[in-house]
Amino acid sequence: AESVMTTKHKIVIGFLFMVAVQAALAAFGWFSLNNATTGFNDYRVSANAAVQANSADALLREAKDRVNNFVQTLKPDFVAQAQNSLAGSIEQVQRARGFETDSTQQNALSTQMTRIKEMEGLMKSVEEKLLRADAVVNKKMNPAAAQINQRLTDINAAARDAGNAEVLALIDDAYSIFTDLRVVAG
Repeated sequence: AESVMTTKHKIVIGFLFMVAVQAALAAFGWFSLNNATTGFNDYRVSANAAVQANSADALLREAKDRVNNFVQTLKPDFVAQAQNSLAGSIEQVQRARGFETDSTQQNALSTQMTRIKEMEGLMKSVEEKLLRADAVVNKKMNPAAAQINQRLTDINAAARDAGNAEVLALIDDAYSIFTDLRVVAG
């Protein structure tokens, strides 16, 4: 018993075969697009985390520069600027942690946060020492400066009363040096 396929059957089978091929291609395309979308989203999250981590690193370097500036100049403003940079760095690392899902990257961010917190602790110590040094200066140095200033004023008045130009010139030089010292100290 031979089975004979009619043309009608051949067309229907061919049509069904083409529908099956198209359905397979559509499913493959949909899965590929879904995988590409997932991959892009993962990349976007990782890129955001990397941007935040790089910003944190830049702020940490800025804080270190401010500390170096402080060491070179002893201007307390640099300590405050370093603390602001550290606070920004902490904020950036926390943002990066929110984006990052990879455990290796999470560990790296934790290490970075530890370094920042250590530096922040050192900066607080520096600030405390600056406040104590400022208190010592205010307690000991300012009265001495007031005494020097008063002494120069008394000598200046005596020299003017005596009309001694040489002494007046020396007093002007002493005031100039005293003013320079106050600018450096303060």
